[in-house]
Amino acid sequence: MKKETQSDKKRLITVNEALESIPLGKTAFYAAIRRGDVPGVVRIGRKIFIKTEALEQMLTHSGT
Repeated sequence: MKKETQSDKKRLITVNEALESIPLGKTAFYAAIRRGDVPGVVRIGRKIFIKTEALEQMLTHSGT
């Protein structure tokens, strides 16, 4: 069985994928992004992605 490495993980995830890991609703999460409360936000055109590493750090520091 192969061990998962950092290069195997997705580096960017969609907002919907991020919402599976956090206890917020979609509207509240988008509001937090607009306020600048979410680290690792990457905008590509009109799409918004979150860096997985930044999301993991945010969850670790929030105690969630």
